[in-house]
Amino acid sequence: MGFLDKFENGVERVVNNAFARAFRSEVKPIEMADALRRELDDRAAVVGRDRTVVPNEFTIELSTPD
Repeated sequence: MGFLDKFENGVERVVNNAFARAFRSEVKPIEMADALRRELDDRAAVVGRDRTVVPNEFTIELSTPD
């Protein structure tokens, strides 16, 4: 991942966290999908020219109100 990709991801996280704190509401499925996508992107590992390995087992925990 290049410098600009890392910078963009960092800015995206800061903005998302700021809005999440400012406008508390129930968790939406799209938010969970975005978080899962980011996790997959962050942990992807290229192991060959035509092969990329990503995690395939996840544990998602929600708070009681959610």
